[in-house]
Amino acid sequence: MADRDHDHILNNLGMQERMILIDLLPLGCKMVFSLYVIEGFDHKEIAEKLDVSEGISKSQLSRAKQILHTQLIPQTYSSYEKSTT
Repeated sequence: MADRDHDHILNNLGMQERMILIDLLPLGCKMVFSLYVIEGFDHKEIAEKLDVSEGISKSQLSRAKQILHTQLIPQTYSSYEKSTT
């Protein structure tokens, strides 16, 4: 699933649903995801803030997106089933 597909699905979720999904992420993933996606920091800034390498920041973001993807698939099908019944 492409990044813009994730964005489309996230945009269709309510703010409370988004925050719940993000809050379920492991701490490192949640911190990097929040700083990158919500706060708009780049990987260099995140690495400095969290005292990690840029590679760690990038891998944590990738992992966060993978986890969200696996959480969003059931949500998407559930929403689809509700709209077709």
